[in-house]
Amino acid sequence: MDLGVTLPFFEDLINFDGTEMLKQVSVPTLIISGDRDAVTPFRFQEQMHNLARRSELLKVPYGSHCTQLDFPDFVNLKMADHIDRASQFEAPTSD
Repeated sequence: MDLGVTLPFFEDLINFDGTEMLKQVSVPTLIISGDRDAVTPFRFQEQMHNLARRSELLKVPYGSHCTQLDFPDFVNLKMADHIDRASQFEAPTSD
């Protein structure tokens, strides 16, 4: 990837603030974090969890930044469980 594209992309990524968007999330949401993630601090996942209503925060022991690759069966099981519970959720109707 061209450096002229890559650097602005990462600048935008670093400067992005999704706080207002997270406050609007009203559907069941699963946030997965590895407890050994050296890339994204856990406080960021906690912040997302606190802002997104109906969110569930799963901290995976021994998981890295790529927890889904570290423990695919465990993550898939947790996602399937979350989807099963979320399917019982009735979405709000707009008037």
